[in-house]
Amino acid sequence: MKNVSIRFKRRKIQTWKSALLAVLAAAFFFLLFQFPQKDLGRCGLTASAYNADPMTIECYDVDMTVQTDRKIVVEETITMRANQNGSVFTRSLPLEGDRYYNIEAECDQTSGFSYEVLTDEEDIYLNVECRLPVSKGETRKYTIRYVMEIGADDVKNGMRLDVIGYGWPVALHNVNATLHFPARATVNEAYRGGYGSQGSLSYELSEDGKTLFFHVDTLEKVYNSYYYESMAEGVTLQFTFEKGVLDSYAKTRIFTDDMWKIALFGALVIGASVAVLMLTRSKRELISVVNVKAPDDMDPMKMGKILDGTVDGEDVTSMIYYFARKGYLIIHMENEDDPTLIRKVVELPSDAPVYEKTLFKGLFKKGESVKVSDLENNFYESVQTAIAQVPPMKMYDKKSVVGYVCGGVLGALFAMLVPFCMGFFKIGGGYTYLLGIVLAIPIVGILILGLLRENYRYKWKSSARTGVLIAELLLAALFAVVFIVLFANFLMTGYEKAVVCAVSFSCTFITTKALSRTEKYLQVLGEIVGFKDFIIVTEEEKIKFMLEENPELYYKILPYAQVLGVTKEWEEKFANILLEPPTWYVSSSSVFDYLLLRHCMTRTFVRMMAAPNGKGSFAGYSGGGGGFGGFGGGGHGGGGGGFR
Repeated sequence: MKNVSIRFKRRKIQTWKSALLAVLAAAFFFLLFQFPQKDLGRCGLTASAYNADPMTIECYDVDMTVQTDRKIVVEETITMRANQNGSVFTRSLPLEGDRYYNIEAECDQTSGFSYEVLTDEEDIYLNVECRLPVSKGETRKYTIRYVMEIGADDVKNGMRLDVIGYGWPVALHNVNATLHFPARATVNEAYRGGYGSQGSLSYELSEDGKTLFFHVDTLEKVYNSYYYESMAEGVTLQFTFEKGVLDSYAKTRIFTDDMWKIALFGALVIGASVAVLMLTRSKRELISVVNVKAPDDMDPMKMGKILDGTVDGEDVTSMIYYFARKGYLIIHMENEDDPTLIRKVVELPSDAPVYEKTLFKGLFKKGESVKVSDLENNFYESVQTAIAQVPPMKMYDKKSVVGYVCGGVLGALFAMLVPFCMGFFKIGGGYTYLLGIVLAIPIVGILILGLLRENYRYKWKSSARTGVLIAELLLAALFAVVFIVLFANFLMTGYEKAVVCAVSFSCTFITTKALSRTEKYLQVLGEIVGFKDFIIVTEEEKIKFMLEENPELYYKILPYAQVLGVTKEWEEKFANILLEPPTWYVSSSSVFDYLLLRHCMTRTFVRMMAAPNGKGSFAGYSGGGGGFGGFGGGGHGGGGGGFR
């Protein structure tokens, strides 16, 4: 049964009835205490108090064996009398950096008895729930066994233990505790009382200093001002050994038995990822041939779709230049902030792709000429329709996509299975821990970013791709830190969790190399990349020679340079070349600047594709805790329990 925190409530007497009831109650208690009460006595009052509690702990025996590796083997025998009907007796073990293994529970009545280990809703306690129907007035004896492993303590060469926890909601009677030490122990502190108190404890220490025993008749319930509720008194011991007694902990805290198992399992999983990579990756190379024109005279929009699998805003705006160069429209720049598009043909040629027709029709839906400002909030639907009509091209082999995803699946399964198995096989009681799957979040992010990086491999500059790769690594590092600090602390050491993260992310990164483009796609892509190479590497002298045959070469290549992400490189080649205005450009200004034209058009085209608002656009249990060094509580172990 969970302890219910006491909350102070202010009560106001608002009516004369409430006032009258208060007066009558005061008079009743005044008269009550005027009569002899020898029939009630101390025992009668105590029994009434016990009956108000769901249970009475009649006997509490604790046996602890401290080991040199800072593990403590614990056996608790608790005799409980039920003051109400119930079926679940709970022993709560606080999860404050400690780990618990080999949890077992027994009952003096085996018929119908079972137990289960669970964490509470806030992951503060590990609850051993003993399940057996118990009627009011019946007595049951429960035996709880477990191994508690504590980390490095602030007590040099020793430790601080809450031998009897401070979280019991009822008084504890007939308490006996025996501690077995691996060597002579020196007891520095021994406190009994409420949490944060400094009451003294009487104990017996054997002549060799290896066994300590104490007995307490009753650990009473006292009000805890720290937690604002009443809990039973507890017992805290602090003891030390000679230097070196506990050194085996430092020698084994990194290379634990579990660490070797995790590392071996991880090596197998990484090996499986490498095998998946080798089986699903196709060894095809991209062969690019420098071309002076777009392959098959494809339009910029289709080229953009093939290049990275999507059609973005730059791909669409490049079509305006493409339509103008084809002679389908004229761009009137009388107003540079709001150009006018004038249609020169009624409709596109019959062999034009359907998406070109959709886009062109959407431009001139309102008439023969249209201002860019008139297209805002109207042209968007035509753009979306045209994008959907661009035929896709299969980019990757199916088996390579399977391999790509398989690495992430292997990593996520490893992150989930290791903590699950650690909990199920080590803690006992059928305990399961599934929160290791939280590492699937960064794994999915890595796969998405990796796919983005691969899709844009031939459009983005190397610095952009490197930036995405760094983002993937930072995402993995961030979640690794979060997982190591916040998750499964009571199951695994930080070093063990670091290995889990390293293996999980390694599997994911390994198979990101599995993505392989299809042979047909590589052939077309090679021509596109060759065309891009022409834009980048062609020298100025050759550009001048080509301009003699095609004066509008700059404007012919410009929309493709925009799609390929090399507009700046294309413009720089004409820095020392005087260009004439294109035939599709009209302006009243006597000065022509091709750079100014492109910047103005880019700015206005983005506004032209603006979408209406809203449619998107392109662009638990109480227990002992820390903080009371030198006082009762704040040690390892402890906790409490309940009955319901």
